[in-house]
Amino acid sequence: MSSGSLSAASLLPLLTSNDAPNTPHSVFVEEILREKQVELSLLEDEINRLKSALKVVQRNHSNLKAEMKGYKGILSPLRRLPAEILGEIFLYFVPSVDKTCPRYEPLSVRSQFAKVSPPWQLGQICRRWRAVALSLSELWAFLDLGPFYRYDGYSSSQPVAMDLDDDDFALELDDARGFGDLALGRPRMPRASELADAENADAEGFLIQAALEYLEGRFQRCGSRPFSLRLVNRGLTPKFLLDYIIARTALCRELVLPNPAHEFLDSIFHPDVSLPSLRKIVLTTQGGYLYITGIFVHPVAANLTDLTLVSVMIETSAADSIPWSRLTRYCEVLCRWVDSEQGRLAAYRKLTSLIDLRMDLADHTFFQAATVPVVLPNLRSVSLRIHAIYGTIQTLAMPMLEEFNIEFSHTRHLVDPYTGNAIQPVLCLFPRCSSHSRSNLRVFRAMSGSFSPPFDCASALEQFPNLVELSLNVPYMVTNTLISRLVPHDGNLPLAPKLERIHFPNRSLLHNDCLWQNVLDMLYARFRPTVPGVSRLHTFEFPTDSRGYDVDVVAGLKTLRQRNHWDIRVGSDCVFPAWDEWRMS
Repeated sequence: MSSGSLSAASLLPLLTSNDAPNTPHSVFVEEILREKQVELSLLEDEINRLKSALKVVQRNHSNLKAEMKGYKGILSPLRRLPAEILGEIFLYFVPSVDKTCPRYEPLSVRSQFAKVSPPWQLGQICRRWRAVALSLSELWAFLDLGPFYRYDGYSSSQPVAMDLDDDDFALELDDARGFGDLALGRPRMPRASELADAENADAEGFLIQAALEYLEGRFQRCGSRPFSLRLVNRGLTPKFLLDYIIARTALCRELVLPNPAHEFLDSIFHPDVSLPSLRKIVLTTQGGYLYITGIFVHPVAANLTDLTLVSVMIETSAADSIPWSRLTRYCEVLCRWVDSEQGRLAAYRKLTSLIDLRMDLADHTFFQAATVPVVLPNLRSVSLRIHAIYGTIQTLAMPMLEEFNIEFSHTRHLVDPYTGNAIQPVLCLFPRCSSHSRSNLRVFRAMSGSFSPPFDCASALEQFPNLVELSLNVPYMVTNTLISRLVPHDGNLPLAPKLERIHFPNRSLLHNDCLWQNVLDMLYARFRPTVPGVSRLHTFEFPTDSRGYDVDVVAGLKTLRQRNHWDIRVGSDCVFPAWDEWRMS
């Protein structure tokens, strides 16, 4: 049988078996493969042609989109913004000393070394933006002087070569090139190898000239506008630099001094110096205490309203020179007062204008010396970090308080020093309020690493009917009773009917007490309120850790979020802030 008499059907038995083909079948299959190869080549040629055509179409498509984007840019509202409005937008780029850094240190401590970059990028967009940015003196009114000069001491004139990593400096200089002859980036520090063969006088002259050019350029841009100054001294800033700054401090509005030299403090707060524009002072130190004595602020900075002290040893004469009654914001972190406890309490009693108070108390037992409460009549926000609660909070009378934040280690049973009545530890967490001032409190946040269950937190919260935020990051503080009280029953108002934000980490739920069904009922009742007078819940946060982690609960909350489009944040989506990161709502 020849291969010419064969058909494709004759190959079916071979296609469905493993039998060996005979000679005619083999010749016939080879003929079929040659024909198929020709067809395959034609198809591949067509595919390549279509791919080439597709690339051309895609390229034309991309070019057309880019062209349309350019034409759309002509119609952009930004082109029609008046320079005044554009300038107002640019002012949001003004650096701040409160820039957040990694959270291993309190904000009051770590912000002192946060890198603040001037907004060079605004001038690199276009010629008009550059002109607007350069015309805004307030945009450049922040002078950030890090320890990029190293001297043997305050009065020494001999520089010490430093081998620093210049990446940050080079980045700022690169960013500044778009400003042409007004490029005023931080001067680059010469490496030791660059100064090895130079004369001492030449090296010193380079450092002095670079620093003065930087300072003169920034002051030139600021004009007559008050400026902010942060000087990371560490005892290494040369005297000529400090003298140059002191001569211009009359326009200083914010003064941030991490690890300041005593000579500099004595110079800037000298009785003959006047700082009428100064509104904010930040003094911090690390590895010990900064001892301040004598005339510290008044009358040098009589208009001061914002004071932050970190690891400062305060002597009586220095405390007496602080205009306590003018302060609207006061932050004290791990400070010590040299003299009597009554002197410290007397200073606090002068804080009659204070609105925002933040305190990290290394020694809080001095509050026990108070025979009458310390009244802070205008205080709106307070953030406390204390080791143990011995009635500290009960010593403070805050009739206008709206926001209360506390971080503590543990509580103890105690007696009210003014009534003699025993106080439950859970009541120690809540501010001392009169019956007519309890309605002012809108935010309550508590955080602790340990707590002894159970306590009736629900009865304590009854005192504050207008809470809009409740955050309890305290182990075992959230009981099944509390969750049930947050649900309206029989048309009656629930506990805290105006809540808009709830933060209950898994570690705060009392073990073997809180029921998932009750949590579910609470979420439905608060996200979809049906009782008049109950506000709709905006956000529910449920952070998790390894202790008490329940995979089913987390999965259930995520399902609720997806199904109902509720703002439910689970796990890493929500992080409880550090004690001094809280802000007024």
